[in-house]
Amino acid sequence: MNKETKIHLGCGNKRFANFVNVDVARTASVDVVGQASDLSRFKDHSVSLIYSHAVFEHVYGPQQLVALREWKRALAPGGVAMAIGLPDFFEIARCYVEGKEGVIGPQFDLYNVYRFSHGEPEGCTAPVWKRWRSEKVPSRAPHGWLPQLHKTLFDDKYLAALLDYAGWSYRIFRYAFPDGPPHPVNLGFLAQPKRPGAAELPPEIIPTLERIPDVETVVDLASIQPLTPACEANQMLEFFKKHEAGDFTQSFASRVITRLIRDSFGRLAPRQNK
Repeated sequence: MNKETKIHLGCGNKRFANFVNVDVARTASVDVVGQASDLSRFKDHSVSLIYSHAVFEHVYGPQQLVALREWKRALAPGGVAMAIGLPDFFEIARCYVEGKEGVIGPQFDLYNVYRFSHGEPEGCTAPVWKRWRSEKVPSRAPHGWLPQLHKTLFDDKYLAALLDYAGWSYRIFRYAFPDGPPHPVNLGFLAQPKRPGAAELPPEIIPTLERIPDVETVVDLASIQPLTPACEANQMLEFFKKHEAGDFTQSFASRVITRLIRDSFGRLAPRQNK
């Protein structure tokens, strides 16, 4: 890899020319099969751009810090990371409470909330879901459901706290989908590792977005709202930091989350005493 290497992370079935297309599942568009938190195939400081769309919300909370640190390792001096398509729970909740027009359907109802906050994994696994025998496996969903489920809720404050803690300079923005209601229910960030002597983060978001092929099919560029969230203590981030330090709170919810993480990424979550 050279310093002009660009990564399209979580490419799915969309292949970008002149990018290394990476996804956890093998498709015809994939060059490299791998996790968002594992770029070990790429040398240190060898990548100029890391781009992901609708990926980061599928990463388990504790793994978000792992991923951001791995991206830092891979980025070359002056390189940037851009993630878009993170559902903005503040705007999602506001649209629901105010009864706004739906992005999917006529009204922003509970289905719209679920679609954005959870990702509607049933829809992504519909063929498998039809064959699922709930009476035989009542405690398990069909194969593929868990990877498609969104693992974390986001707002701009949490995202700022996460990026700051992981050692990034960043610009966070909110935006709407093209060809739909002007609800800015998505978050994105443009970020650069904080390093001694590092160049200043580019002030403009749109020029970086325009480096992405067909970006206007997923982003209404005219709707972009740069945000300056206060980087304050965030209980969700504190929750994940405790897990990272091996000091995970022994609540029922924390035990459930730990079990889910251990089952999916056994090496990442220490076992808890019963």
